[in-house]
Amino acid sequence: MSNKENESVLTEEESQALLERTAGGASPVATSDPGAVTELDVTHWDRIVRGRVPALEAVNERLATAMQISLFKVLRREVTVTGEPVRMEKWVEYSESLPRPTSLCIARSEDQDTNFLVAMDADLLFELVDAYFGGPGGAKRKGDVSEFTPTELRVSRSTIDRVLNDMQDAWSVFRAMNFVAERLESNPQFAAIAAPADPVYVSRFRMELNGHGGEFHVVLPSAMVDPVRHLVNVGSPRERDKNKDYWNAALHDDVRNASVTLRTVLAETNICLGDLLSMQEGDVIPIDLPEMAKVYAGDSPVLAGKFGVSNGRNAIKVIHATGESFDKGRAMS
Repeated sequence: MSNKENESVLTEEESQALLERTAGGASPVATSDPGAVTELDVTHWDRIVRGRVPALEAVNERLATAMQISLFKVLRREVTVTGEPVRMEKWVEYSESLPRPTSLCIARSEDQDTNFLVAMDADLLFELVDAYFGGPGGAKRKGDVSEFTPTELRVSRSTIDRVLNDMQDAWSVFRAMNFVAERLESNPQFAAIAAPADPVYVSRFRMELNGHGGEFHVVLPSAMVDPVRHLVNVGSPRERDKNKDYWNAALHDDVRNASVTLRTVLAETNICLGDLLSMQEGDVIPIDLPEMAKVYAGDSPVLAGKFGVSNGRNAIKVIHATGESFDKGRAMS
């Protein structure tokens, strides 16, 4: 470098000061021992990842719908599952945010040889146990209980197995997956799926039964999501038609399994209000018994039959279906 270039960077006084300090061996910035090595911790930098994950969002939508159907078949009551947008967090921050206790299942994607986590909070687990045994729901778990009971652990494992099965179906649009539950934990320290500073994809779901419930999370390491991060296509037309047929069949089965309250009208007659108000015990209302009794679902007639006795109980022998609503329902099936 020429003297002219030096002058453009340092003044003459600054250059002289540096030369004097070098000659004297003094350096105010040298604080380490000669030959000492200072460690550089590269994990303190945040890894910033921007943008949505269309593939994972599509998987979560399918998972929420599938969970509603599979849990309804088990609990025989309506279950609402809603998902939140996918968030990327550092594992240490996520694990420290979990309440104690939390049901933590370490699961494995055998195809990718990668571990991931399914977490279920204590309130949701308590609500599921209550529902499994026919309870009305809404009961509160004691806050001072720090461990799960054997019954809660069995219900947790059964529910998580269903989550994993539904996840396999949801992921099948993009690639075939095989998920296996390995073990249950309640302490996040024993359920690590990533290094403390590593990013993980956190999918939060709210599950409610009769207005009560809690959250469950699916936490995936970046190694599991990055290969499908930028995929947008949710399958070929044939796959979409197959999925549509599956959901139509599932909806059809659930509708046919719904409970319907029936009532039977044996006879009808007209009477003036004055006679009705003046009636006393022992009065008789003359009626003409029709040949057919009508069976109603709500206010809609659905069946017609003859009244009689079967096995010692009053019964209706169905002769034929009737009513526009029944004909429409039969046509849909």
